[in-house]
Amino acid sequence: MAPIHQLPGTSLEDIDTLIRSSVKQMLMLPSDTPTSMLYASKKFRGLGLVRASWEAFLQHCNTCITLILNENPYVNTMRPLMSELNSSCQHLSPPCPVELRKSVTRKLKEELRNAEFESWKIIPGRGRVLELYSQVAT
Repeated sequence: MAPIHQLPGTSLEDIDTLIRSSVKQMLMLPSDTPTSMLYASKKFRGLGLVRASWEAFLQHCNTCITLILNENPYVNTMRPLMSELNSSCQHLSPPCPVELRKSVTRKLKEELRNAEFESWKIIPGRGRVLELYSQVAT
């Protein structure tokens, strides 16, 4: 629950790079393994790894939504939760929905993973098999 605004600019990307390289090395994956495969959903045979650059903002969105739904007057006067929620949502590629429910972040994470699968699917030489698999899996 670190304050996102206090994180250095590239720290989340550095964490992602470290995790990707470690996982590729531990699993003995080829160096040309697409990054999208690592983050794609497990239901499409991706690895479903945690991506720090998503997770930090998803967790912040989840925290803001939980505090807003709690309707604690002290918290709501101390922090501008709606503006924090909107600024965190701007960092994610699919926009956050306007509905405030606890399941929103789970849906956002699934959308991000599906977008990674779609980018993995268009890679020449691998996309054709993945497209057939996605038709069978869904």
